[in-house]
Amino acid sequence: MTIKYYSFVHFLRQISFKGYGKWVLLNKAVKEEHPEGYDLEKIIDNQVKDGQTPKGGKDEIFAGLQTHYADKFMKLSKQESNSLLNKMLEFKAVQKQAVIMTFIFSNIMNMKQIKNVFNLYFKYKRFSEDLRNKFQHNYQRINDFENISFEIIQMLVLNLIINTYLKYKSSKEEKRKDAQNSA
Repeated sequence: MTIKYYSFVHFLRQISFKGYGKWVLLNKAVKEEHPEGYDLEKIIDNQVKDGQTPKGGKDEIFAGLQTHYADKFMKLSKQESNSLLNKMLEFKAVQKQAVIMTFIFSNIMNMKQIKNVFNLYFKYKRFSEDLRNKFQHNYQRINDFENISFEIIQMLVLNLIINTYLKYKSSKEEKRKDAQNSA
């Protein structure tokens, strides 16, 4: 798994949305530290002139932010907000792909999980087709696991064929019967 799947901020940096990554970090820090749990958008929407809140008090968090950050950086336009939301959906889809492929790869030789591996692989293929339709304009970026999944299943089938062949060639009768039953 590459670093771009580790966190949303790393994902944004990897796909050259560094400014959004910085905004997401700032927004998260503000939400954690604000006494009422407000994020940047909520604070900015609640502000009146000169840092006054609608209740009449001064929001110290917002006043501190104004000294260090430009208003243009802190307030996202509607288009930027939608773009960030789309990137979040894309990140979650890529992360889901990574989890599925990790399960398949870690259970490829576990014969007790073979049925689950195949079922998950076919669900993954359907999920991948849905992603291709949903993210047509940037599908190349979320296509990292497409070839790997097919190669893993090829390895699994090849391993099953080899095991069946070796059992069939065995001199012990019970192994040959097991080979016939598993084929």
